[in-house]
Amino acid sequence: MAEPIFEELVDKAQPCKCGGIWWNMNPPLKATPIANSLFISAAAHLAKRVPAKKAYYLKWAQGSWDWFFHKRLIRKNWLVANGMKAANNCFIGGGHHNYYTYNQGVPIGALVEIEEATNNSSYIEIALKIADASLSLLTDSNGILHESGATVPGKVDLNLGGDGSTFKGVSARNLARLARRTGSEKYKDFLSRNADSLWANARNMTSGGTFGDNWAGPINRIVSAAQHQSGLDLLVAAYAVNKPAKAAHTPQKSTTTKKPTSSSTKKTTAVA
Repeated sequence: MAEPIFEELVDKAQPCKCGGIWWNMNPPLKATPIANSLFISAAAHLAKRVPAKKAYYLKWAQGSWDWFFHKRLIRKNWLVANGMKAANNCFIGGGHHNYYTYNQGVPIGALVEIEEATNNSSYIEIALKIADASLSLLTDSNGILHESGATVPGKVDLNLGGDGSTFKGVSARNLARLARRTGSEKYKDFLSRNADSLWANARNMTSGGTFGDNWAGPINRIVSAAQHQSGLDLLVAAYAVNKPAKAAHTPQKSTTTKKPTSSSTKKTTAVA
């Protein structure tokens, strides 16, 4: 199922006027990092799972990433801008209100997938730079993640629409992927700190303990399904990087003594 969906994107969503794939095709308006990084991630996932076509999918993953990187969607501060508009000479947005958290997270996850498929550590090095920029520039003084496009600190900008509340959860999920791959204590601590803050400060106990979108708290509006989903993503990410390693299975010796069967007591003849 994944392969025909990927091929539909190859056939219909690219090439965008600015390069990469279109964010929307009817009508085609712009190329976005979220659409392209998901495309890159899908190609790298398929390269790892379809051995017969590994070279084909890696060509798409690596070629698309080369375009992404050289188009300077990653700005000088190592944050990923929100995209480029075809109708405006492919102008790349990059102001304060364009550095959304999911635009950082999904490329991080895509880079981890390419690195695993190629054993090329340079992809991880870029992922680390994006992750560090996110921790430095998209957090408050307590290290809690916020959406940079918020008109009020800790609240999602209304211009993001209903899905904007999911962005930080997407970021957390992909950061956990990088943390597990690198063993970074810094990212582990970051996810744990945010999960602790969510649990202590952003639960709406009047609605059964649902999570708000301001992980620093307080709950300041009605909680939506998207906000709650994002909080669950964070908790799962924090658990994933903190869960103990699975112990190796050691067969246990039986405590009962079996009576030898007649066949086991027969003398056997070695064969050279």
